[in-house]
Amino acid sequence: MTTAKKKTSKQVTVSPSSEVIAKELSAWGLETEIDRENIIPPAIRLCQSMSERVQEGLARPGQMIDTLSGEALGDYDKPILIIPFLVSSSWRIFVNEKFDRVEPVTKANKHVPLREQTPDGDSVRRDHCIDVWVLLADQLAAGTAIPYMVTFARTSHKAGKKIETRIFRNLIHQPPLSPAAFTMTLHALKKENDKGRFAVYDVNDSRRSTEEEQLAALKFYKELSPKKDDIPRPAEDEFNSKTLF
Repeated sequence: MTTAKKKTSKQVTVSPSSEVIAKELSAWGLETEIDRENIIPPAIRLCQSMSERVQEGLARPGQMIDTLSGEALGDYDKPILIIPFLVSSSWRIFVNEKFDRVEPVTKANKHVPLREQTPDGDSVRRDHCIDVWVLLADQLAAGTAIPYMVTFARTSHKAGKKIETRIFRNLIHQPPLSPAAFTMTLHALKKENDKGRFAVYDVNDSRRSTEEEQLAALKFYKELSPKKDDIPRPAEDEFNSKTLF
């Protein structure tokens, strides 16, 4: 009697390639909806010797930190390469030398006094601030860019004006350039006056932005510009009368 031999078949499992997995995960990201009103916008803050973070040992004077992660993005020796694309102005208001609130600058309040006494006897101080939305060039290169707000006030106010002037020069160029046509270096500089030593911002032109960088800035500009005065602001914990010069 002849015995038939059974043939065993081996099932080969083919793992998806990393490219297929990447596409699947990316598609998941495109399908996911996030309520933008719940997003906390990060800011870049310049730490002073009396800043809360410095006092708690979480940062050093002169460091420029991400307010969400606490990461030091730059310092006195390491400038940050930024791409400015949107500028607005605000009043940072102090009552009796304590931070009270922020208000956008409007036609109605553009010429209010910088200092005044209220009928109740409170002392009010208003600091004019230039708020600039920027992208970081290294984050764009890594594909992880998110806009940061950088606020220029008091002794750093001139740096904000330099950024606004750079954007103005882009716009009057013939033919006009985009607001994000140039990258700039954001520096921390050491200064000293009768109040003590402190850090201030400075900025300088760096290079022409690439088309990819400008298109990324345009995307965020379209999202932020129509509602720039209604966007939830970064936390103001660093802003009190001791940390601003």
